[in-house]
Amino acid sequence: MTMLRWLAVLFLVGGVFATASLSPAFGDEKGEKPLTKEEEAKLENLKTILMAHRIGLLGRQYKAPEMLVTAATLLLQVDAATKKDEPKDKSGLEITDDKDKKIAPAKSLSEEAGDLFDDAIAMRDSKELRTMINAAKKRDYSKDPEVKERGVVGGPKRISRKVDAGGQQHVHIKFKAGEPATVALTSDHPVRIILKSGESTLSNNVATNFRYSWRASKAKVSVEVRGMGRVAHFTLYAN
Repeated sequence: MTMLRWLAVLFLVGGVFATASLSPAFGDEKGEKPLTKEEEAKLENLKTILMAHRIGLLGRQYKAPEMLVTAATLLLQVDAATKKDEPKDKSGLEITDDKDKKIAPAKSLSEEAGDLFDDAIAMRDSKELRTMINAAKKRDYSKDPEVKERGVVGGPKRISRKVDAGGQQHVHIKFKAGEPATVALTSDHPVRIILKSGESTLSNNVATNFRYSWRASKAKVSVEVRGMGRVAHFTLYAN
């Protein structure tokens, strides 16, 4: 990769960090209750997942396997900060289809990281790259400063689906009314995501990487994902 292309990649990755605060923030409105430490940790973990997805997309676009390894490393970091608490999940959060049937969860974060490692090797196999991947796999992420600072909390609920060009997918997400809520989406191609609470449209955007945070006034929200010019595979997250 030429220096100019690497600079372009770094600029775009920097944009991931720079735009992370553009989603509505809790506690900004007068009298609104700020997030607890655990709620803030869950939100930061979800931001890291979205960052990993964006870096992975750029790595594929620029044929940069090192970026896929970086994305996988971020996913493993979040996995270390969440997986220990998953069996104790008492959030009551559910993701169902338009017939209120539960949807099977997506791949685990560690499985997604494994796919990224495999894709990196397929892109450009080398001794240096395999050394980098082995180091990433052996690393004890529970000792990372970010994981220690956030603590171990429950991870976001995740489902993965495919939407055809011009097609639609509808899901419902059940939150606890009055509690902080976040809906996020990652997709390999642009999709339109429409988020509604009752009759109110909270957000209507075209994106491959999306996050919306608010304090849910109603227990159930609906999410519509519309395919654009080509088939898209997306993962929906709820915190």
